Amino acid sequence: MAGSHSHRTTLKRKNKNFKSAHSSKRSLKAANKGRVEGAAKGGKGMKTPSKIERRNLANQIKANKIMKSLNERNLFSSSSAAERIVTVIPLTTNISAIDIINQLLSSITDEELPSIISEPSITSIKIKKFKANLKFIIPDKSNLISILDACKVSDFVILALSATEEVDPKVGEQIIRSIELQGISTVIGVIPDVVQAYPKKNLQQDVVKSLTSFYTHFFPNTEKLYTIENSSDSLNAIRTLCQKFPKSITWRDNRGYLVSLEV
Repeated sequence: MAGSHSHRTTLKRKNKNFKSAHSSKRSLKAANKGRVEGAAKGGKGMKTPSKIERRNLANQIKANKIMKSLNERNLFSSSSAAERIVTVIPLTTNISAIDIINQLLSSITDEELPSIISEPSITSIKIKKFKANLKFIIPDKSNLISILDACKVSDFVILALSATEEVDPKVGEQIIRSIELQGISTVIGVIPDVVQAYPKKNLQQDVVKSLTSFYTHFFPNTEKLYTIENSSDSLNAIRTLCQKFPKSITWRDNRGYLVSLEV
């Protein structure tokens, strides 16, 4: 028919889909929905250790830790044991470091021990009862640098509190804060005069409780304060010095140090 008209399919032009040089995050996420990217292959893959290998490794680590601990403890317990260095610091002016050491030593009644008679001083004492060697240091209490130097090399530091005199914030507390900031090993708190000051037991308990509260503010892990007028407490304090393994100080573990007896 002359009046009819039709489109020929060959004239239809099919355009290509738009392609961006950089696909958007949304389109990439939609295209890869549900797919998990496989690990890149190439080179030797890491072998997963077997159960026996993991157990052996754990046993080796455990054995190494035990050996390290034994070697450290042998430093103080072998026949040629090193001396345990103990610095004694009274935090008030009415108590004496000399009296504190002599009170501690007097609790060991089955052997004759020398008395400390001078201050400042460095004195070595062998405790046969506990098979230990102690070196007591009494620093110059009027010199903060001397106190810090003594604490720097000590395995134990004895801090003494008085039952009748408060710790002066400008002296006693300054000493505590200074040695804390420097880094301190094992600390032991003692009270040398509570029985003498308060004959009644209930008052003694109240004073000890108050001093313990003050002391644990600075050293929260403290178990107790030793009232060294009591012979059993005094003996327990000496036993702690002779048998307890001192806490390490990180900065000191990697550096050598010594105590000079004479310069």
